[in-house]
Amino acid sequence: MTFIGIIFCLAIVLIAGTGVVSPPAFLTIIRRLTSLQGFYLVAVLRIAFGAVLYLAAPVSQMPTLIEITGIVVFVSGVVTPFFSHRRYRKVVEWWAGGGDLYIRIWAGCAIIFALLLGWVLLPKEFVLRIFGI
Repeated sequence: MTFIGIIFCLAIVLIAGTGVVSPPAFLTIIRRLTSLQGFYLVAVLRIAFGAVLYLAAPVSQMPTLIEITGIVVFVSGVVTPFFSHRRYRKVVEWWAGGGDLYIRIWAGCAIIFALLLGWVLLPKEFVLRIFGI
């Protein structure tokens, strides 16, 4: 599960990296996810990522933090369909209206979060071996 969790984190870094480099291209990706199918895809991805985090937690460097994060992400995926597709589109458009700097800041925060999460997901033994401890 750790490997899958790190793949999820790298995907977030790549997609958010698009937001830092080219906010218009990033908005194109995000707006595609405002279709009804995209809306449900986001919910499924949140549920999957949350489950992966929860299952990978025991071997991670900070199991409690990863477990809680997994639960929060999982629950956010479960409640996404109840949020309403129309409201979801409005939130995305409101967020997109913030301008390029706003998008770059949020995308940068997503990159930092995903990198930190990916690092914490690495098993303790692996990290200790990297640093020769």
